[in-house]
Amino acid sequence: SYDGPLLLVSHDESILAAAVTSIAEVDSATRTIESFKSMSLEQWRVEREARKARRATEDERRQAEIDRLQSFVDRFGAKATKATAAKSKEKAIERIRAAAPPSPDASFAAEGGGSQARKLVLRAAAKSAVRQLELRGASFGWTCAP
Repeated sequence: SYDGPLLLVSHDESILAAAVTSIAEVDSATRTIESFKSMSLEQWRVEREARKARRATEDERRQAEIDRLQSFVDRFGAKATKATAAKSKEKAIERIRAAAPPSPDASFAAEGGGSQARKLVLRAAAKSAVRQLELRGASFGWTCAP
């Protein structure tokens, strides 16, 4: 009996739902891995949707502030009496944009617009005399209950 970590990569949701107790989510936009311990697949999905909703709310709030500041710049940017304040607001807009987290799809966006799949490039593994994996008495697949 094995009582340790196991890395399972699968698109088969029934296997994942039955097998996982913790999830590691790879964020391609920030190039980070976030772990969700003691969490089933369904709990992780609920958490992910809640994070997406929070992010959308934060993005809307951020855009509303940018729009408010830009409105001031548009109205008073050319007036000598308000030019300094308008310039200050332009800098505030840039700070807000710079502080915004990258979009989850940012790493997949092509520079010219649209989207494009990224290529995963793995270096060739060095030859090794050490066995990387050895299974004894292992079985694969499912047995159907009678």
